[in-house]
Amino acid sequence: MNIRCDINASCVIDGDYIYGIFESNSSIKSVEIIGNIEKIPSFCFYNCTELDNVSIYATIYSIGNMAFALCSKLKNISIPISVKSIGYGCFTNCKSLENIILPNHLKKIQKSSFYECSNLKSIKFSDSLEEISNNAFSFCSKLINIELPPNLKSIKILAFGKCSSLTNIIIPDTVVELDITAFMLCENLQRIQLPINVVAKNQMLIDWEAFPRYCIIHYKFKKNDTKILPLSYYKNQRLTEINLNKIFFGTEVLDLPENLISIEMLSFYHCSNLEKVTLPASVKLIGRQAFYYCGKLSTIICNTLDISLSFQSLPESITIQFPEPQSGYKAYEYSGQQFIELTIPSNIIDLPPFCYYRCSFGLISQNSIKKIGTYCFANAEMTEIDLSGVEIIGDCAFANSLNLERVIFSDSLKMIGKYAFASCKQLRTLDFNIHHSIELQEGAFCSCDGLNISSILSKIEYIPDNCFENLVNVHEITIPSCIEFIGDYSFIGLQNTNSLIIEEGVKNIGNYNFLGINITSIILPNSLVSIGDYCFYSCNNLKSVKFGNQINRIPDYSFWESYSLETIEITGIVTYYGDSFILGSQMSTLKVPSNSYFGSAILEYRRTVEIIEFGKNCFISPQTERSGPNIFKELKFGDNISFAETLKAEKYYYTGSEKNDYNMDGSIFKMISSYAESVYVPNSYLASTFCGKPIVYYSADEYSQQHKLDELKRKLKQIDYSLKQKRNKIRSINEISFKTCIISDMETVDKKQFEQLKFNPKKSILSLSTTIF
Repeated sequence: MNIRCDINASCVIDGDYIYGIFESNSSIKSVEIIGNIEKIPSFCFYNCTELDNVSIYATIYSIGNMAFALCSKLKNISIPISVKSIGYGCFTNCKSLENIILPNHLKKIQKSSFYECSNLKSIKFSDSLEEISNNAFSFCSKLINIELPPNLKSIKILAFGKCSSLTNIIIPDTVVELDITAFMLCENLQRIQLPINVVAKNQMLIDWEAFPRYCIIHYKFKKNDTKILPLSYYKNQRLTEINLNKIFFGTEVLDLPENLISIEMLSFYHCSNLEKVTLPASVKLIGRQAFYYCGKLSTIICNTLDISLSFQSLPESITIQFPEPQSGYKAYEYSGQQFIELTIPSNIIDLPPFCYYRCSFGLISQNSIKKIGTYCFANAEMTEIDLSGVEIIGDCAFANSLNLERVIFSDSLKMIGKYAFASCKQLRTLDFNIHHSIELQEGAFCSCDGLNISSILSKIEYIPDNCFENLVNVHEITIPSCIEFIGDYSFIGLQNTNSLIIEEGVKNIGNYNFLGINITSIILPNSLVSIGDYCFYSCNNLKSVKFGNQINRIPDYSFWESYSLETIEITGIVTYYGDSFILGSQMSTLKVPSNSYFGSAILEYRRTVEIIEFGKNCFISPQTERSGPNIFKELKFGDNISFAETLKAEKYYYTGSEKNDYNMDGSIFKMISSYAESVYVPNSYLASTFCGKPIVYYSADEYSQQHKLDELKRKLKQIDYSLKQKRNKIRSINEISFKTCIISDMETVDKKQFEQLKFNPKKSILSLSTTIF
């Protein structure tokens, strides 16, 4: 690398690479990059407060994390068309930047790339762009009009948050994922047009509006569209009326689907100016909390009796008007404030909605009914019911029947609908005379406090969302091999469950499934290929987890606030460690294998991690050490590693194979120059310094020995686990005679190896329980 600077602080950088970083250089004003340079390192021009112009003539392929962050006077930069990646926070707080043209090969805008570029007025996106990440353009307050690219698929958390000058935006038809906060606090946004297939996400678990409250939300419905998707009009204050297939935003009228069938959960949640709803006869389903907190809405007019209402679809203040049916029933209204009872003709085989709502019965037995409608027996007083002959049990059919203790099913049963038995607090027994699988729908048995679920688990092939939520008196759960898929929130709130067995055969476990469960250990089967976010969140007594060999991703917040967690045993190859997945655990040593992604805030509020080791080709996401103590005893890293934020340590070890630091990422330069007194390097390293700091040699053989010791520790842990020895019973591991120990992977460890490595098993075995492998 050659650098030439003139008296005006204009610099030309030439050569094959950029070595080091110019961080916080307050003199440099202009930079020209030429030659064969292919990469601008992370933090390269970070906080160069006088830098106002950057000209790039080299064939640059990547710009690193925070490369131009805090360059507050940077006004002009031309990004070459060759650039394929721009790192996290690359132009954060470039407050003088007004225009940007993104290169055609760029597929993803990383987190906070243009965060608080307060004078940015225009962006030209690349046609190949697929994702705009978290906070990418947050607080770009002068951004007025943007044209999103035609292949965009995902807009993440707060991507355009607080872009206060935005007035109109069109979301391309290709977008399938839109976070609910993507345009939050864009107070002047008057209209947004979206494709109907966009799925609104609430990844931050907050109760904020998706769009400004008085924004007109225009969905581009197509001829075959039948649904209003979750969160579609969430907390919109401009919406005033729904009349059949029209939706009113004050005086402006827009179309709803001609063949509307389903209004899904939270669709019109907190639309506080919505006063009247008349639904077309085609509507068959109103989802959970679809019209909750619509303070001015008192009546919903339905034009069919064939409609399903999910649990808590409507607050009790809303009256539902049903039509005069041809079946001989009298027209009637349902209101949560009044008592309804109907006489059903003897030749009827389908019971319509609400017909025995809040009625009182003893034992109910019937043989003619095939279908039970939505809320049919909800809030009714009964102790037992025989449903022999019934094929379909509608949504919320028995919800809140607080005295119901026993239900008898026959072989004719096909489906139990959404929240069918929700909050049946006394329900204990389900009698199945069934020889086939049945379909369960969302929340079917949620909040049935003491229900024995073993009989029904053997009759289903998948567990839907919220199905067994809040079964607070269930102590043991065995998920049998016949079940392949477990939905989201299926077992949330089972705080008294102290035994969980997941048999081989289960393949997928959804989000938030075992949150707060009271188990101390879990073995995940080899058949399991994925677990969801927050899966074991807040399991305060969980100490050990063993993953099967097909898991390659530990998702975000998997074990967040599981404060007793000491050991995670990984038998497969994991390359993704999600955000905060071990936040709050008790692990003291953390090893991340090569080619891994290491999520943000992963050690936030950490308590005990002292040694952390990264393999080669790792990427450490931003905000890794955002809060809490952040001084590690040792930090080890290999080649081609990139930190979005730097980590402090007492000792730094370079474990790679490079002979000098020429190829080190800029984030390594920043970290070492900021925090290290010296760097420990192997004998193969030939340069006299490492990122400008003195070096201390450690023997490669010594490091190799340490690596072998670590492997032996891992194998010893497997032995200890397989023998099921309790830690408090181990008085001296030396009492165990090791001639040859057989390991699960059929390798052997003999006594001679221990002696050669001067390994003290007694001392080390006690530390294994606080180590992740």
